[in-house]
Amino acid sequence: MSHDDFADIDNIQEHYLHNKGIFLVLLDRQNVVGSGAIRYLQNNICELKRMWILKAYRGQGWGKKISEQLLDFAQEKGYKKIRLDLADAEKQKQAISFYKSLDFYSIPRYNSSPCQVFMEKTI
Repeated sequence: MSHDDFADIDNIQEHYLHNKGIFLVLLDRQNVVGSGAIRYLQNNICELKRMWILKAYRGQGWGKKISEQLLDFAQEKGYKKIRLDLADAEKQKQAISFYKSLDFYSIPRYNSSPCQVFMEKTI
């Protein structure tokens, strides 16, 4: 991955907070152990980005709690659909299963990222 792959992290305000979005951080004391974000994509569609939980914190419901907050935010802002992309279908089977449990479904490619998996949910 190049530094450009994380350009949004270098300027969270521009990419998320000032782009009809939100960026959540999960902390354990002072340590970042997870995150998740929503940003405007087009029309009434937003994108779920930077969703991750450290392995030691997985399976404890944190991913579900963060995703629920993000979905609530998207709905409150008037978004009708939320999309996401994942880099690798084989390596991210657990993530795909998680998103399917939240009623995301597969869609055709919607961006020019190097990702292989594209999903969407109507909200």
